[in-house]
Amino acid sequence: MDRIIQRELAVKVLYAMDLQNNFSEKIFNNIIENEGFEIDKMPFTCELVNGFKDNYFKINFIVEENSENYPMSKLPKIDISIIRTALTEIYILNQPYQVAINEAVEVSKKYSDELNYKFINSFLGNIVRADNA
Repeated sequence: MDRIIQRELAVKVLYAMDLQNNFSEKIFNNIIENEGFEIDKMPFTCELVNGFKDNYFKINFIVEENSENYPMSKLPKIDISIIRTALTEIYILNQPYQVAINEAVEVSKKYSDELNYKFINSFLGNIVRADNA
C-alpha cells in the first residue's frame, strides 16, 4: 500500500481519536475498517499511529514548546493531527524531515483549510531548524 495513502489514513485516525479524546485500538481499527482497508496491509499507518500513541507526551511537548503564538487549543484539530503525524515520522520513525514536511503540506492541502498548509510548512520547518541549530 502506498505510503501517501497510509500517511493520510494515519492523519484521519489521529484526528478521529483526538475528536473523541480516545486513543484506543478500537478507534484505530474502526477507522481502518470504515475506510475499507485491512490493518495488516497498512504497516506504515500502524507505525505512525502507534508511534504517536507510544510517544504522546513527547510529541505534544514538541508542539507546545514551539507554539507560543499558536497554542494547541487554538489550532484546528485536523492541523494538529497533520503536525503530530509529521513529527512522529521525523522524531520517532527517523524519516527524513524534508519528506515528512512535504507530505504534511500535501495532506494539509487536501484536508485542511485553504491556506493552512503554509502555516504547517512554516511551523514544522521552524521546529526542525531549531532542533538542528
